[in-house]
Amino acid sequence: MKKEFLKALEAKAVETVTKVNEVNETSFFTENNVNGFKSKEQLANYVYASSNSERYHLDLGLEAISDGAKLNGILSKSFDKKDGHEIIWLSPSFPNADLPPLRVLFDEDILRFFKTYQKGELRFNISLEKLLIAAGVIPIEEQA
Repeated sequence: MKKEFLKALEAKAVETVTKVNEVNETSFFTENNVNGFKSKEQLANYVYASSNSERYHLDLGLEAISDGAKLNGILSKSFDKKDGHEIIWLSPSFPNADLPPLRVLFDEDILRFFKTYQKGELRFNISLEKLLIAAGVIPIEEQA
């Protein structure tokens, strides 16, 4: 016979099951979703402020989580020892392989996005290119 406090804990666990939200090129943006991560203008500014390698790593990171990779390690703001820029290190891994660490430019909203994914609270299946098209950074006729 189960003890009453264990039954109560089980009931509470059922109540607090985390809802997983699907994030797409519309719901990512704050213009369309009060719980979005960035406005279209903020995403454009973030991408323009990123170096070529940071944009490439962001693209790889988004592709990895779209493919279901786990993000290992504690996600937090870090500093690049060479140039002093604030960065985030992403360490995506798959069951049979790990990607090398990815260095992306630090931004509070981008960090919140990756932390939310890491906690299993969202699914994301969209490329950086589609986000940039939705933000108006890449004209539709220029897409690959």
